[in-house]
This record gives sequence, structure tokens and C-alpha cells, in this order.
Amino acid sequence: EMLDDPRCKVLTQVKNGVYMRMAILKLLLLDS
Repeated sequence: EMLDDPRCKVLTQVKNGVYMRMAILKLLLLDS
């Protein structure tokens, strides 16, 4: 029920985006 709420999907997408950015930053920092 709550998962069907569009706002819930937006929140998960935002969280995923943050994790993706953190992972990319970590890779870049480890690389240099």
C-alpha cells in the first residue's frame, strides 16, 4: 500500500542516487 505511493518511489530513488554518488566518489578517491 505505502510502496504504491509515488512519493515512496521518489524517496528510494533519491536514496539510491546518494549511494551511487558515494560509491563513485569512493572509487575516484581510491583510484587517485
